[in-house]
Amino acid sequence: MKILKKIFLLVMVFLTTLFMVKPISGYDSLITLQRNGSDVTHFWSSDKVMIPDTYTEKDTEFRGVWVATVYNLNMPVHTSETQYKAAFQSLIQEVLESNMNAILFQVRPMNDAFYDSDYAPWSRYLSGIEGTDPGWDVLGWMIDEAHAYGIEFHAWMN
Repeated sequence: MKILKKIFLLVMVFLTTLFMVKPISGYDSLITLQRNGSDVTHFWSSDKVMIPDTYTEKDTEFRGVWVATVYNLNMPVHTSETQYKAAFQSLIQEVLESNMNAILFQVRPMNDAFYDSDYAPWSRYLSGIEGTDPGWDVLGWMIDEAHAYGIEFHAWMN
């Protein structure tokens, strides 16, 4: 499974590079992006990255991973607090090993929720039975746990 994730990541990097937007007109002048005194080139290419002369480079990147809960694609059914926390901690380790810094977690898979809500029942993909309260603040704990490892946590709702 890990090899498939690495292949997927390589394909995504390749496609991003393949369809990378070339410099656009409309700027007074473009300059070559430099980092640590060297020109920056597009991935797998010798084409220099050109930027507007007023550009300020960000010092952080958003490298996120989508975590699908529908049909328990990326998270298992909750059988106990200990089991679910261990599964999420394992996910965090994979995120860190993959050099990612953000999780986009599906908290509303099918008009149900991974948190206590007045509008939607507890998710069947959390407890196995729609409307069953797991007995603890699952989402709150996941947010705190991700932040403890320096990982951003974003809620993804359907």
